[in-house]
Amino acid sequence: MTKESYKAKVTRDDDGTILVKPYAHTEHTRYPVVKKTLHGSLSETGSTFRLLISVSKGLGKKHAAEVMLDEATQAAEFLYDL
Repeated sequence: MTKESYKAKVTRDDDGTILVKPYAHTEHTRYPVVKKTLHGSLSETGSTFRLLISVSKGLGKKHAAEVMLDEATQAAEFLYDL
């Protein structure tokens, strides 16, 4: 017998009905993308903006830091222009 675990939002109505809504497996479907970037995306929820940046460790720490700074700067400029 195999045991599997899932993350989900469970809600119960007043009449006792239980609704299980699985979480999306990717950030992009869970949070609507406002702007795609070279190494991630800028997305939003009802009350927050989220900046997702993914950089390979193989590029080195210094290069990763430069990429992250550049992505954050581009996201900030985009939000200023909104």
